[in-house]
Amino acid sequence: PWLHFLRHAYQPFMILVSIPGVAFSSLTYAILLAFSTVMTTALSTYMLEPPYEFSASQIGLMSLAPFIGQTLGSIIVGPLSDYVAVRLSKRNNGIYEPEFRFYCFLPFIPFQCAGAWYFAYALADGRHWSHVAVAYGICNCGTAPLMSLSLTYMLDAYNGKFSGTMPRSQRWNILT
Repeated sequence: PWLHFLRHAYQPFMILVSIPGVAFSSLTYAILLAFSTVMTTALSTYMLEPPYEFSASQIGLMSLAPFIGQTLGSIIVGPLSDYVAVRLSKRNNGIYEPEFRFYCFLPFIPFQCAGAWYFAYALADGRHWSHVAVAYGICNCGTAPLMSLSLTYMLDAYNGKFSGTMPRSQRWNILT
C-alpha cells in the first residue's frame, strides 16, 4: 500500500514538470492567488492604523470591492472567450485550438497590474479609503478572468489526456 501511495504522491509533480500547459496554468493561478492573499492581508493590517482606523466590520466591507470586480470580470470573460475561440476557429478552417483563449488574457492583464500597483500606492501614501477600494476592485476585475482563462485552457487542452490535471493544479497552489 505504501508503494501505491508514494506513486500517487509524486505523480502530480511529474505532470507539472513534464507538461508545459499544466505548469503555465498552475503558475498563473498560483501567482494570482498569491496577489489576492497579499492584498487581503495588507488590507486587514494597514486599515487598522491611522489614517484609516477601520473597525473589523469596516475592513470586512472592503471585500465588496473585489467581489464586484470579480463579478464584472467573470461576466465579461465567458462570452468574450467563447466569441474569440469561435471566431479564431472559423479562421482556422473550423479547427479549434485551446490556445485561442490566450488572446483573451491581453485585455485583463492591465486591469490586474494597474489595480495591484494603485492598491499598494494608495495604502502606502495614505490615500482615501475609496481609492484603495477602487484599486482593489480593478485588480480583481483582472484577476478573476485570468484565473478562469488559465483553468479553462488547461481543461480544454488536457481534459482527455489527464482527467486529474485540475486537482493537481490545486495541489500545486496549496504548496505555493
